[in-house]
Amino acid sequence: MNIKMAKKIYYDLLEYCIGAKSFKPAPYTRFDLIYPLGLDWALAKGNIEFSPKDDAGIPMFDSPHHGIYYNPTRVAGYSFAHWNRFVIVGDDHSKSIFLKCANWFRTVAPEGRLVYSFPLLGMPPNWISALAQCEAAGIMALAHHISGENDWLQSMRLFLQPVYLAVEHGGILRYFETGEPFLEEYPTVLPNFTLNGNLIAIACLDLTTQITPDKKLEQFISDLVAGLERHWKRWDTGHWTIYDLSHESKGGMPNWCTTVYQNIHATMIGYLGHRFKRTILTETGERWAIFADSLPNRLRALKNKSIYRLKNPSEL
Repeated sequence: MNIKMAKKIYYDLLEYCIGAKSFKPAPYTRFDLIYPLGLDWALAKGNIEFSPKDDAGIPMFDSPHHGIYYNPTRVAGYSFAHWNRFVIVGDDHSKSIFLKCANWFRTVAPEGRLVYSFPLLGMPPNWISALAQCEAAGIMALAHHISGENDWLQSMRLFLQPVYLAVEHGGILRYFETGEPFLEEYPTVLPNFTLNGNLIAIACLDLTTQITPDKKLEQFISDLVAGLERHWKRWDTGHWTIYDLSHESKGGMPNWCTTVYQNIHATMIGYLGHRFKRTILTETGERWAIFADSLPNRLRALKNKSIYRLKNPSEL
């Protein structure tokens, strides 16, 4: 076992023992147009969570594999954290930061494709992610909502274009064997079905339709939610959730979630149940939150996650 792997397992041990406090629900029952994941904890950490930043204050990501680069989903997280602070407490400084980040998306991807320039999971460079595309679309819609400027809507439509495009044609759309759509955070050749990316993508698509109604997109969202209703048990071990379904297509053991992703799964599927009045999803969110609060379940998840990492060191 190398030093990096040992440190990762050590920090996991602490997290699994005490439970993760991040990514709990935002107060979405009290505020309209709010991002459902609570992110104020990340802003409370000052420059730690969203560091490093460039000279303009846009967060970057320091990856042990790819160096320091702009990760659109990290910029989106920073954007939504400030959006929620603006909505909840009326912080004008956060409003300014949100709009600055929104403009970053238009600047780096004027044609609406947020590409990752490095290979990953067998994908060649310049792949796109459903998570990044849909987060950017939601941010464009919110920027239009508070500015009244229609240029944001044109950018939103560009970011949405890959939503309807199949993975094999350079898009982010895949289908379950039963016909329901799924949005791939990692559009690999073999089905991946990463849950958190699909959940957040759906919520962001829904943000756009709340601001600018679109019957086609609303039906598509309904179909996405129907897919979750039908297939949620595939990510449920009975004690915890798994990160994706890649083991179904590639073999090997399931990739058990960290406690952070357990919280994200519970919060997001519960939110979608609330938003679309799907009782089974609301109950699933409650079930998964109970999993996260259970020390025996967390320790079982730690054991399985540690085994997975030992077998898959490249995915640390």
